[in-house]
Amino acid sequence: MPSADVVAAARGADAGIWSLMPVCKNFLYALPNKPFEYVAAGIPVLAAELPEVKREILDPGLGYGFSHSDPASIAAAVARLRADPDIRRRVLDARFEPDWPKPPAIYDALCTAPTTALLGSCINQAKREAHF
Repeated sequence: MPSADVVAAARGADAGIWSLMPVCKNFLYALPNKPFEYVAAGIPVLAAELPEVKREILDPGLGYGFSHSDPASIAAAVARLRADPDIRRRVLDARFEPDWPKPPAIYDALCTAPTTALLGSCINQAKREAHF
């Protein structure tokens, strides 16, 4: 599915599930798009309890965490989600409208600008447009 369609498609789900095996530091401290796409879609997140996803998604109450390699932990997270009558409201309150089209436009402007402009107005314009 194209990335631009993920949020709309996820809106029909009961929850979004994300997991990653922390086989290296890059994976351990990953902060992937997928959990944020689920929140943007207004659905709760079930996610592996890795540090950054825990801090940004689970600790604010937007879903429940599990141990990535423990089926009982995953089942317990699903049970907690099903037993939480307020989870959907919390996620909807936290929901945001993603501005994902903006960064590619900024990068395109930087890549197509004359070299001399990169040190001047193009970078300044990109900074003004980058509100994230």
